Amino acid sequence: MHMHNPGCLSAILFFNTLVLGIAAAFTSIVYVVFMYRAFFYNFPRRDVAPSFMIGVAPIGVFIIAINTIIPVIKKSGISIIDLTVLSSLVKIVSLMIWGFGFWWLIVAAAVITTYFVKQGIPVTLGYWAFIFPPAAYTIASLIIARSLSLFFIRDVAVVLATMLIIAWIVNLILTIKGMINRTIFDVSPTFKGDIPYL
Repeated sequence: MHMHNPGCLSAILFFNTLVLGIAAAFTSIVYVVFMYRAFFYNFPRRDVAPSFMIGVAPIGVFIIAINTIIPVIKKSGISIIDLTVLSSLVKIVSLMIWGFGFWWLIVAAAVITTYFVKQGIPVTLGYWAFIFPPAAYTIASLIIARSLSLFFIRDVAVVLATMLIIAWIVNLILTIKGMINRTIFDVSPTFKGDIPYL
């Protein structure tokens, strides 16, 4: 939005849209592979449990990207599609993708809670997966709540933001503690078992 050269703006807009399309396609493939593995194979060991939360990150980023691209298209002057129609389409797609993300968030939380209760999850740098992916989803929720005036989604975003603040503080304390006693730098037993030279 801060660029003044229309040629550069159009080129970057084209490149960003192209990359967004490629990322969306690859992310869909990864989701399918992940679900296939979850249904037909045993769950991975407890060391990698935080990675279940990573699934909400692409959803949040995609929603943010498609909602912030409309003002850039308006500024660039590209008239491929009526912006009113595009804006309505973006709102519908955002809401649908947000719903998928909400489902994924609930499933990931249930799986991770099961790991915590049954086996415990060792503190590693992977704990930051509890912070950053839900943060992207929270920002996306706030964007949707504002654009569609949906109080339910706004309330969900507020709850998520509150939980993220608490999780961030706890995670920071655990990370500092792990750095002091050097346990956080240990290679995960999962990788020690799978990679011969570790």
